[in-house]
Amino acid sequence: MPLLLVATVGGSPAPIVYHLTLVLPDARVIFICSQDSETSVTAIKDALQARGTPLPESACEIPITLLDPFNLTSCIATLQRDLAPQVANWLARGTDFKVSVNITGGTKTMSAALAAVAMAWPCSFTYVSGKVRDKGGLGDVLSGSEVLIEVPSPFHSLNIKVIQDAAGLANSGDWSAAATILSSTVRATTDPSRKRTLASLEALFQGFAHWDRFQHDQAAKRLADAQRGGHDLSLFLSPACLRQIESRFPAFQATLAALANSPTLVPKIADLLANAERRFNECRYDDAVARSYRVIEAIAQHQLAEYGIPDTAHPDPAILPNSLGYLAGKPLALQDAFRVLAEFNNDVGQLFLRLGLAADPASGVHSPLNARNNSILAHGWKPVGADSAELLLNKAFQLAGHLGITRDSLVRYPTLTTL
Repeated sequence: MPLLLVATVGGSPAPIVYHLTLVLPDARVIFICSQDSETSVTAIKDALQARGTPLPESACEIPITLLDPFNLTSCIATLQRDLAPQVANWLARGTDFKVSVNITGGTKTMSAALAAVAMAWPCSFTYVSGKVRDKGGLGDVLSGSEVLIEVPSPFHSLNIKVIQDAAGLANSGDWSAAATILSSTVRATTDPSRKRTLASLEALFQGFAHWDRFQHDQAAKRLADAQRGGHDLSLFLSPACLRQIESRFPAFQATLAALANSPTLVPKIADLLANAERRFNECRYDDAVARSYRVIEAIAQHQLAEYGIPDTAHPDPAILPNSLGYLAGKPLALQDAFRVLAEFNNDVGQLFLRLGLAADPASGVHSPLNARNNSILAHGWKPVGADSAELLLNKAFQLAGHLGITRDSLVRYPTLTTL
């Protein structure tokens, strides 16, 4: 099995010599040195030669020298730049190509830096200990008593990297992608206890993914599963993050219940407006405008229902104001719906006009709603810009304010911080 050994090197070559005698001749090695320990590489090669297990030059990559072996930031930056690409190329050769990270030698800072960079790799961590040490058992391992300790990378065996990646996706708004990569991890995990704990976190991600897709029943079920697994979530999320989520679970479930059972459109309008704001914050401006437009349309529908017009597709001509008789027998388009409201002296209809949302072809005044009509997601091919999206979103919030919907009243998804 092809093996790449990455080892920090200190003043004593013995631990690395011992490890290499166990894996040669099939292994390749990259030494991580300080300027002071570069000479140890020569000593390692000489010791292996003397033992009859020489290290071929073809198996020895160019050593990486850390110029400041006591500066953690500097060490990590150098390893990320010079080592990580070599390891990535090695792992890309196939599933049989393995990496072993030996953190025995060098300064503690060097070992910590290597461990931090190796967090991203599927690898094993090794350390050369021993049965006998000098200095009363607290010093160096005595030659001949070495023992190699090897464990799978805890960052992978404990799914730390996957959880961090999933949390990052969730915080960027992509709860669906976060749920997908965690679902793959749950399926691949064989330990029943670990599988259960991961499934609780997966339920949390899936709950918000369903909610973002307006699948409110599924969202309620998965968030209820996550709430029942609150103890499991504590194994992954920071205490402050967990308290934040637990305090919001009742509001999440109450909001989802209202979306399922409310006789009015208000909860749906609030939910759609929150969704529009999330899309705007993700710079998905076409999506944000499409949702803002629908919010404004739904507000008109909600208000018209109070005047006996529950369906804008088939308004009763007898109810329409006489001044708008030309609309009889026609579906009410969005701007026409607000003109009807304005004729009824409805506050929201009047506000629509004051906000400049009504177009006036005679004077050449265009409505901000045109951003949606010209969008790729509607009738045009022009992508929506940030300014247009923000303008329409803010006007949607102003109209929604008359329904008691404010930015502060919207349900906010949690920001995840992992342990």
